[in-house]
Amino acid sequence: RRHGGRDHVFFLSGDLGACSSGVVAPIIISHWGLLGPQSRMHAYSAQGSAAFASLTQAPAANLAKEMLSSEWCYSPHKDVVIPPNARKDLTQMYTESRVRWRDVARLSRRMHAMKFSRQLQEEQQLPRGHAPDVERLHRHAGVQNFLVAGDDGTARSSFDYLLVHAGGIWGWANTGSRVRSSYSMGMRQRLFELYGDPAAANESGILISSKYLSDAVWSRTRFCLSPAGIGWGIRLSQALMRGCVPLIAQPFVVQPFETLLHYADFSARVMMEDLPTLPASLRSLQAKHATMQAGVKEAQIPFDWSDDGKAYEYTLVALCHRLTQMRGGQGRISESADGHACSLASNAMPESHRRRAGERLVSPEWFPPRLREATRLAIEQHSFCYWHPESKECTT
Repeated sequence: RRHGGRDHVFFLSGDLGACSSGVVAPIIISHWGLLGPQSRMHAYSAQGSAAFASLTQAPAANLAKEMLSSEWCYSPHKDVVIPPNARKDLTQMYTESRVRWRDVARLSRRMHAMKFSRQLQEEQQLPRGHAPDVERLHRHAGVQNFLVAGDDGTARSSFDYLLVHAGGIWGWANTGSRVRSSYSMGMRQRLFELYGDPAAANESGILISSKYLSDAVWSRTRFCLSPAGIGWGIRLSQALMRGCVPLIAQPFVVQPFETLLHYADFSARVMMEDLPTLPASLRSLQAKHATMQAGVKEAQIPFDWSDDGKAYEYTLVALCHRLTQMRGGQGRISESADGHACSLASNAMPESHRRRAGERLVSPEWFPPRLREATRLAIEQHSFCYWHPESKECTT
C-alpha cells in the first residue's frame, strides 16, 4: 500500500474496457475511452448529446468525484487508451480471408454485372470496347462490391465517395434487432437510416453498407467511418492502415493516445446531431483533405504494433505522463522530475509528436470547459492520494 495501488497498471482488452470493473485507483490501459458508465451508450442512441449533458452542465467538483469513483469506463485523470492490433499485414490477411469466403458469390455477381454491362453498351450505342455508364452498372450490382477492370487489369471508376462504411449495423454481424441500440451508440443505425440506400450514394457521396466491400471501394473514398461497436471498434486503426482519413463517430469517447496526438491533423469527428448535414460538412473539408491524408501517414506509426510501428513506445510515453501527473508535475513534461525518462521514451516519435509529448499535459481539445476543469481537479486529488494513501479522503 505504498501509494494505494495508484502506481499499478492493469490492461483490460475486452470490448468495454474498464466499464463496471470496480477498479478505482490503478491505471487502466484499454481500447475504450467512454466518458461515463456503459449505460450512456444506449442513452445516447435515444437522446443524443443530452445523454452526456452533465459533462457540460454539472459542477466540475461533481464531475471530478465521478471520475475518482469507478463509475466511468474511462477516467481521464489516470487511464490510458491504446489502439487495438490492426497491423497492415493483419488487415491484408483479414481482407484476403473475407475474399476467399465470398469468391463464389462475387464471381456470380461479376458475371451478372458483365451481362448487364453488355446491355448498357447496346442501350447507349457505345463502340465495342468502350465502358458503359459505370454509375448505373454499380447501382445495378448492389452495394458497390467490385470495380469494372480495364484492359490493363487496373481498376477504373468515376466514383469518388465522401464516406464509406461496411459491416455490422444492427449489432455484431447484424445479429441484433433493426432498431437503434447501444451498439455503436446508435450511430451506425442512424447513418443507415439516412444514407443506407445504395442508389442514393451518388447524391450524398456517402455509402453505408451492412455487407462486405472490397478494398477497391475503400481506395476511392475520402473518409472512412470509424464508429464504436459493442464497445471499442477496430475501424479507426483499419482506416489509418489503409491510408484513409477516419471520420470518428464515437461521441464522448477518448481515442488512443489522444493526449499525445493532434487528431485534427488526420481525422474528423461527428456527433448524432451532425448526421443529417454530413454530406455538406464533409465537402467543406475537401480542401484540407490532402493535408489530413499526409497526417494519416504519420499517425500510422503510433497505431502499428508490428516491428515497423511504435505503438509500444507510445504506450510507454503515455504511462510516463501518468506517472508525472501522479507525482505532482503541473508544468511542461520535459521540465518535470520525471521528464528525462519521458524524453527517452519519446525518442522513437516523429518530431511533431515528440514536441507535443514534451508540453504540459492537456485534455483532448474537444473536452467542454467543465470537463477540462474536472479533469484537472481529479488529477490533483489523485496526486494527493498517491503521496497520502492513508488519508481519509483517499480511503473512502
